Amino acid sequence: MTDPEYDDQDPRFPGLLADIADLHGRFEDGYSADDIRAVFGRIYDEGGPYLVCVWDHVDEYGFGGNSQFYAEEWDGGLFEVQPDIYRWLSGQQETPGPPGSWLCAPVAEPTEFPGSDDFHNYARADRSR
Repeated sequence: MTDPEYDDQDPRFPGLLADIADLHGRFEDGYSADDIRAVFGRIYDEGGPYLVCVWDHVDEYGFGGNSQFYAEEWDGGLFEVQPDIYRWLSGQQETPGPPGSWLCAPVAEPTEFPGSDDFHNYARADRSR
C-alpha cells in the first residue's frame, strides 16, 4: 500500500499515489514495451510525470536489450528518475516515494533516439531498417 501522507506533501500531485496504488508490483515478472505504455500512460493520465523507457534497440520483434527509465519534458528533454519508481513497480518496496522527488538531474547526453513508438518507449538503435 502507499502512504497517503506522501500525497499531502506536494500539492502538484494530489491523490496520485492513491490513484496508482494498484500498479504496485506490476513489473514483478519483467516488462515489455506494451507494459511500459500501459503503466506509464496510466501514471501520466492520473497526473504524474511523463515517464519513458529507453531501450538498447528496436527491431522487427519490438523493443529489447537493457533499458532505463526517465521523465520527459514537453520539449523533449529528459530527466533521470529515482530508482524507487522501478523498485515499487517491481514489488521490491512498498512506495515509490513522494511524487515530487521522482525527478532528478537533467540528462546531459544527447536525447535524440532513432526508434520510438511515439508514446513511452524509445530505442538507442533502430535495427528494423
